[in-house]
Amino acid sequence: MVLTVDKFGRVLIPKKARQALQLDAGSKIELTVDAATKTAQLRPQQEALPPYIAYTDWGWPYLNVEMELPDDFDTVTFIKQTRQEYLDRKLGL
Repeated sequence: MVLTVDKFGRVLIPKKARQALQLDAGSKIELTVDAATKTAQLRPQQEALPPYIAYTDWGWPYLNVEMELPDDFDTVTFIKQTRQEYLDRKLGL
């Protein structure tokens, strides 16, 4: 598939390619450039899930983090808030 770069440096990804890659408006795409071979590769960037509490097979809770946390992230406060939200949902509050 041959694409053309417009005068603003933009490239239009054809609709069929967007549909195949499940890209919508606002989707993030990772661009990898290899200067030695003068090639470029585009791939959808997978969104990192926000931190959440998960449980091991033995029932022990742990904080599952797939993204970079800010320096001021407070694990104890996060767990307390998450637990309170869980209880509120269970009680219908």
